[in-house]
Amino acid sequence: MGFIKKERTKIMKKTVSTLLLLLSSTFVLASCGNENASTSEVQQSISLSQTSLTLEQYQSATLECKLNNISGAITWTSSDLEIATVNNGVVNAKNSGNCTITASIGSLKAECAITVVKLAQAPRLVMADTTISLDKDQTYSFDAYVLYKNEKIDSLLEFSLKEGEEDNIVSLSFANGKIIAKGLAYGETSYIVHTKALGINLSASLSVKVSNSSLSLSIDNIEMNEEGYRLNLAAYKVEDGYDTEFTPKVIFKENNQDATYPLTYTSSDENIAAWENGKIIAKKDGQATLKIECEEFAVKVEIHVQVYKGAYRVTLKNTKADGTDDVQMLAPGKMPANPVLEGRKFAGWYSLDGERVSEIIDDMTLVARWKTQIEGFVGDTIYTFHVDNNELYGTPEGVEKKWNARGMNEVKNDITQSWGYGAIYEDGSFVGLPNPNSFEGTVGVTFPAYDFSNSEPLTFSFGLSTGHDGNEAGKNSPFMVNGNSVGTDINTKMAYTAKIDGNNVSVYNKSEEKTYSFNLEDEVYHGQKGLNITCQNTQYRFFL
Repeated sequence: MGFIKKERTKIMKKTVSTLLLLLSSTFVLASCGNENASTSEVQQSISLSQTSLTLEQYQSATLECKLNNISGAITWTSSDLEIATVNNGVVNAKNSGNCTITASIGSLKAECAITVVKLAQAPRLVMADTTISLDKDQTYSFDAYVLYKNEKIDSLLEFSLKEGEEDNIVSLSFANGKIIAKGLAYGETSYIVHTKALGINLSASLSVKVSNSSLSLSIDNIEMNEEGYRLNLAAYKVEDGYDTEFTPKVIFKENNQDATYPLTYTSSDENIAAWENGKIIAKKDGQATLKIECEEFAVKVEIHVQVYKGAYRVTLKNTKADGTDDVQMLAPGKMPANPVLEGRKFAGWYSLDGERVSEIIDDMTLVARWKTQIEGFVGDTIYTFHVDNNELYGTPEGVEKKWNARGMNEVKNDITQSWGYGAIYEDGSFVGLPNPNSFEGTVGVTFPAYDFSNSEPLTFSFGLSTGHDGNEAGKNSPFMVNGNSVGTDINTKMAYTAKIDGNNVSVYNKSEEKTYSFNLEDEVYHGQKGLNITCQNTQYRFFL
């Protein structure tokens, strides 16, 4: 019986230990379960004040970073430093494009999409003055700033002496939006004011004059405009043209009293205009700047002188009966007087190239062209009209020689204004006498006398051109040249081609395909009377 009690005691002790262990484990598990539930309720996060942002180039913006249940140093990065940079949340736009700005702590991060666009407009440098004048030891200040979208932006202005300009005339500084200048020595100089704003280089020129303000120097007899004193002269004096010299009336004062300091007189080009005993003398055409200056105090005036040629040398051809040239000096823009020759009417001035000239702009040669009187007869009636005859009175050099009787006829209307003869008129080589449609008889022309003995071979066309209806039957016939028959015209265009070579004449009849040859009579050959062309019998209108 004692053995049995002992075993039961061991079993009870083991059971109690097991129960205590189970209770202890349950308590521990319960405690762990409460801790996990408490931790899952704490949220950690990081965020930015903006998730997307658009900036112009060189513009800045600040991103704010918000931390939730987390602490530590924030790391800022940009996905493309060429587009935008970031420093402690301050984003600086650089070039147009897209990038991402990231803020991170450990594995937590937040992002902002950045879009950089080009500047909508360029900034500009604004200066209240670009030219200043001050006394020696005087200080003068004026506003200067950079303006962008009508708002001032912070910029530091700097100064560089222009190349070739004199130094130590003035001191320049910049502070509080103003340029401060102080005169150091008498003289003139120029600087470049420059800065860099929004990535763009800006600059402007500043001219400075340090002088004695108690002195004044002016010209009393030259009108002054925005560009200063201006004077026109001529190198050659002609009637109604500019003068060749001028004496400026100089007014030099100190505190309203006549100043006695010495003055110097200089010219930028003495070959164009020069000083002689206080006078400005024109030398040749061109431009020059003449100065009067008190060098001691840097006081001066400038006279901008324009010297015109004054007169051009113009050679006039075909203006004299003996054939010699005339030479005239003419003012710019002027034209020579119309020449006069007996029996001729002046038609105009032409260049050697045959172009009409209406204004003299340089030394040149002019060729006079004339309209000459030609007698035309219809039946027993003789008419006189003027034509422009290039060959007889002035063919330009290089132009094919031909009789060119081109111009107005005074019998009825201008041929360009009636019956559609404009195209033929433009071809030249004819004169015209319109006739009533009922006319039938003799028509012809007698040209002015011309010395064929001194002429090169001369070729021209003639005939009855258009308007002679029913001519197929040979009604316009025969044609006579200097009294010699050259056959019948049954063509509706110029049917004859004549060549006069010395005393020999050959006329080709296109209708007949035949050449007629004869000699000119002596009086016509030597220019004692004019060549005559006649149609013995014609109908309707006549053009030769």
